Amino acid sequence: MFAPLFVCALAIASLDSPPPDPPSAWTVSGEWLAFSVALPGVGRAFETIRILPDRPGGDAAPRGDDRSMYRIWAVRVADGKAVKVAEGPGALSSPAWGPDGRSLAFARVVSDREPGPGRWEVVVGYGQEQEVVFSRTLAEGEADALRDRWPGEAVAWDPVDRLIVVPGPDRLGLSIIDLDRREVRREIPGARLASIAPAGGRIAFYRERGDRWELVLSRVGGWEADDRPLDLVEAPVQAPVWTADGRAILYLERGSSGPEGIPTQLSCVRVEGEAFPEKIKEVEAPLLSQDRFLGAYLTVGVDGIEQYYSVLSSSRPSALARHRGNQPFDRVFPFQGLGRVGAPVLSPSGDRIAFRFSGAKERPGTVVGLIDTESKEVTPLAPAIEETACWIAALAEAADLPESPAERPTLLPFPGDLERSGLSPTSYKRLGELGRRLTDEVIRALGADPKTERATLFFSYLAGDYEEAERSLSVLASIDPESADASLRLLGLRAQLRLAQGQDAEAREILEFIEEQAQGDRDDQPPRARVERDGLGRMVEEQLPPEHPWLQALQRLQARSGEEPPEEEPSPRPGSASRVVSPFERPATPRSIDPSPERRPPGANLP
Repeated sequence: MFAPLFVCALAIASLDSPPPDPPSAWTVSGEWLAFSVALPGVGRAFETIRILPDRPGGDAAPRGDDRSMYRIWAVRVADGKAVKVAEGPGALSSPAWGPDGRSLAFARVVSDREPGPGRWEVVVGYGQEQEVVFSRTLAEGEADALRDRWPGEAVAWDPVDRLIVVPGPDRLGLSIIDLDRREVRREIPGARLASIAPAGGRIAFYRERGDRWELVLSRVGGWEADDRPLDLVEAPVQAPVWTADGRAILYLERGSSGPEGIPTQLSCVRVEGEAFPEKIKEVEAPLLSQDRFLGAYLTVGVDGIEQYYSVLSSSRPSALARHRGNQPFDRVFPFQGLGRVGAPVLSPSGDRIAFRFSGAKERPGTVVGLIDTESKEVTPLAPAIEETACWIAALAEAADLPESPAERPTLLPFPGDLERSGLSPTSYKRLGELGRRLTDEVIRALGADPKTERATLFFSYLAGDYEEAERSLSVLASIDPESADASLRLLGLRAQLRLAQGQDAEAREILEFIEEQAQGDRDDQPPRARVERDGLGRMVEEQLPPEHPWLQALQRLQARSGEEPPEEEPSPRPGSASRVVSPFERPATPRSIDPSPERRPPGANLP
């Protein structure tokens, strides 16, 4: 058995995996958490939330990366007090706390006013007071390369000597900076992901070696002659972990494929003596051969007993596997398996886990949240309105509603759709509740507009608040629709909402109106849609597709909802919710998401 572990986090990924989730950093006291973010503006974040499917041949709604601003925050977790340490359009590395628990070190790209590639700067800051300790001009193209590389790499600070290890501006490389002399002590080409021993003096990092990476041990203030290769590993994405006594290094590896799949293994190298790598244990159920491996993360408590692992793949629900010692103990599903939960970092006291969240499994997380290790509740960390907007966009993307424009008027599911797909309505209800609460925060700060109304409609529907969803739908329908097809689809959604509330007669009237519009005036003319200025939308007229399968699907749904209920169950009153057609319960506004798991990964073998 190995010694107790130092609080840290590590990860691995396959050679073709996306950039890693950026690490967060706790102070030794656990009072403050520091992290970097790369985010778009508020409007751009809300543009990714869709109700209507993409039109054939039209421009798809924006998805994915659109970073326009970089920030570093320090947040006091007890009360949410936040200090904006750095902000700018240039890339930022992830920060590291100094030994005093007050100062932060990070690297940044700064653009000069005159045209040019800008400068690479190493900064030490005390709150908003900052000092540039080293700077050099960037070569052409280096600034663009750092946009993808830097957020996933952090500075390492020697707790004894005034030396810091910084991800350099080259494609790959580390720079060791002497803070007293303000000079580069050593450049390590082809290296990345450094960590320093708890007592200082020694450094572990990865260095390119062919198509693999060698784990290297050296002295922080040493030279290449001091480098000591320990092992060869496959594509690391975060720094190795030192044990609390500084006598061993821990890291994760992918094992060989076997009958049950491909395992993820915890390995250990003792830095004294012969330093032979040891395989300690498998940390999660093996991945199936057809799964795309997206990375594996580890965080360990100061006692070396509490451990949390996250093994990400293209099909496995995102979860944290909790171990106690060498034994699996529990699983935590922060968002019931939806989205991507990466880069977990346990606080020194073990009461909270900081993590990164992304709505897409194959894209690293931008936003940061906290998990209470006792209650399992999730709290988003959103110090500013832009971070809140990015949380909203990530939750909407995590819903991952399937494209089916032929079967439904919008992307929002029919009653029973989620269950038939093997998904949990309760999971989506909780996600909708959190998304709605965060959207309300943006509206209180900036006011409502069509983008926030679309988000309110989206999350209110998932949460089961159909009255609020219909209010937002009325606002959206009063705005010029982009096409006749879009107008009819919004009408179809109104009928869908009426069915969800048990208002069968009203839903039938809307569906008859849609059918009349889709038939056209005469048999020899193609169908055209006309929606009058009656609160449902402006006058529009446009040739429609010859078929509307979603209309027939809604009509079948309405016909089923109109059937006589069993005698032992009274018919629902007009306007009341029908338990037959409503897939969700009525909402209760939460302070956070209850993470009780609704589904378990295929082949999971943990209790």
